[in-house]
Amino acid sequence: MTGAVVCDRGVVVPMRDGVRLVADVTRPDTEEPLPVLLMRTPYGRSRISLAFDFESLAREGFAVVIQDCRGRFDSEGEFSYVRGDIDDGYDTVEWAAAQRWSNGRVGMFGQSYMGNTQWMAAISGAPHLQAIAPEICPADLWTGNFDTGGMFRLGLRLSWTAGIVAAMAPTWGIEDERLDELQRASIDIALAEFAGDHDTAEDAARRAREVLHPLYRARPVGSSDLFHGRESLVEEVLEHEWRTDGWWRRIARPGNCGRWMECPSPRRG
Repeated sequence: MTGAVVCDRGVVVPMRDGVRLVADVTRPDTEEPLPVLLMRTPYGRSRISLAFDFESLAREGFAVVIQDCRGRFDSEGEFSYVRGDIDDGYDTVEWAAAQRWSNGRVGMFGQSYMGNTQWMAAISGAPHLQAIAPEICPADLWTGNFDTGGMFRLGLRLSWTAGIVAAMAPTWGIEDERLDELQRASIDIALAEFAGDHDTAEDAARRAREVLHPLYRARPVGSSDLFHGRESLVEEVLEHEWRTDGWWRRIARPGNCGRWMECPSPRRG
């Protein structure tokens, strides 16, 4: 499909509890109902757009929906680690399936946390979710936080939380030059990797490490002032370190994903 592309920005998507999440919709300029590609992100729609060519996807015949997760950037509500993405994933998939530009078939894509949101939507049982393509993320989210023998993934969890705080610092009214540098480095890494500029990406990664290094030495874990009181994203994981803890049961077991974990038998003949 070729031709003009329509970009509807700041589209409000209502959730079941009245919270309004915000998305951008990029689609071909046509009245024909289209399959939907959905990405749900905590990292900001504008930043994600730096690394993806959504207009090209639209020209291939898809309506592309990029949504800020609950409590992130323009979306209302309070952000929490993954758990809220089950109901929000369901509601967003079904909203997308019901739009006039949709043919009712919704697929999801994305890496890392955007992959996590796909597993959560799969757990939700959203009937119009037809396909998921999670990358660089575990289906069992306990293993995304604890390594062999139950060791806490210190570097991953602390750096991720710092990045979340850095991205939201202007919205939360936080002024901290360290967070500003971390956010600049993060954006530079994304742009350089998209362009295949490995030297620039490595330089930006070095700048990020300089900001993050003191974070790993702070004790108790998660007490660094770099978090500016937002360390609950670390604490809520540390409070549930055992894999058998009921806190994980809804989100961390691959069996909860139902048909998405089934491997169909190859057809013969």
